[in-house]
Amino acid sequence: PWLVNPLLGGACILLTYLLVRELADRGLARLTILLMAVSPWLLLLSMSFMSHVMSLALALVTAWGAARAVRTGAGLPALAGGFALGLLGLSRPLEGVALGVVVGIPFLVAGLRRSRVAVLTVAIAGTVITGVLGLMIAMVGTDPQSGVSRFTFGRPELLGGIDYILIMVGVFAVSE
Repeated sequence: PWLVNPLLGGACILLTYLLVRELADRGLARLTILLMAVSPWLLLLSMSFMSHVMSLALALVTAWGAARAVRTGAGLPALAGGFALGLLGLSRPLEGVALGVVVGIPFLVAGLRRSRVAVLTVAIAGTVITGVLGLMIAMVGTDPQSGVSRFTFGRPELLGGIDYILIMVGVFAVSE
């Protein structure tokens, strides 16, 4: 677990290069990653166990996927961006909503302007699939209002629900 955030910090530098290269020229992308590589914020948080670097990586994948899908019309970057936005919404909900608004509205406007409904559908599908998975996980356990067990399948281990710490460890394990 101690190696996850340093590796994510390095991945953030690469993802930043890809995003800026998608939006601007190569020279500006190189300058951006140089500044990011010496950023005290990134260096400090890459040495910690906090989830900020994971959030940054997911935000960069979301923005890159949206920018790439708008430019090329490809569905795979849109799907990757949608999944990343969904994972960000599961791990840090307010950041997920904020990024969804900041990236989503221009993405929808550009997609509708260019009649790329298929790309929009793929991005929305990735976000919805991840959101539904989060809701399904949240439904497991005992209902606080009625005391009825939901989706426990007779397993007493699931009566308390699925601990979000386990989900977060799983999300961080995916990055390894």
